[in-house]
Amino acid sequence: MFAEFGSNQTVVLSVGGTLTQSVIEDSSVRSAMNMGAADRLVLDPISLSAYNKIAYAKERIMLAGSAQEATGAHLRTQWTSSAVVSLEASRFLSGKTAPARPRSGSPAAPSIAVSDLGAAGSLLQTGSYAYYVTSASIRGESYPSLSASQAVTAGDKVQIVITANSGGGSSAQYFNVYRSDLNGTASVAKFIGKVAVNAAGTGATFIDLGNRQPGSVTGYLVQANTMGFAQLAPYSKLKLAVSDLSLPEAHFRFLSLAAYQPRKNVLLENITGQLAPNNPSIY
Repeated sequence: MFAEFGSNQTVVLSVGGTLTQSVIEDSSVRSAMNMGAADRLVLDPISLSAYNKIAYAKERIMLAGSAQEATGAHLRTQWTSSAVVSLEASRFLSGKTAPARPRSGSPAAPSIAVSDLGAAGSLLQTGSYAYYVTSASIRGESYPSLSASQAVTAGDKVQIVITANSGGGSSAQYFNVYRSDLNGTASVAKFIGKVAVNAAGTGATFIDLGNRQPGSVTGYLVQANTMGFAQLAPYSKLKLAVSDLSLPEAHFRFLSLAAYQPRKNVLLENITGQLAPNNPSIY
């Protein structure tokens, strides 16, 4: 019944680049259309820095006696048509970019074969893309596979057939896929997604739709009173071994974040900052 009034619009926005003031305005409106007033945008430090480099270059007027939010004097605050949005950095939201350094016991690097499926429906542009893949398990991530490039026409999907190789200290549980930007090389490829190993344990197939920017992260525009912590198990405590004159105890409380009104919050996908290649010598 709400569709005709416009409230059925998605609350997942694809930024596809650096965060801008217009994107924050759009996300705030999506919250308002669902009777929300989300006012806290949390994202990783690099993305926030890239946004500020755009914002601080604009004219900012400070009027005597005016609220700082209204004058735009605060770089990390944006005035929108629906709410005053504060921007906060969280290191926990930083995205994966380059592979982790291989450890003792990491699985062996896989082999890959890349091909153009020629099927319309992806967001890839006409040009060439470079790919490589790593194996991963609870013991760590492998060295990268040999890279492979694929030329595509706009809208084509790219298929990556991954073959697990024996060796290393453990078997692969999933594979991390890395892709370059348009017409880039493997030396600047960044993480775009992962795929679980198949039931036979021989490998996997990953289809690149171009819907993830290499090294991109997700930002969260949230409204505090729409979520809270739910208790998964009762509070408990356990007495530990006596040490000298102390009687130590371990206290347990298992919680999970629960969203009671999720559509009042907005996800901003595919945010990119100014990330330089990391550890280029490993490729």
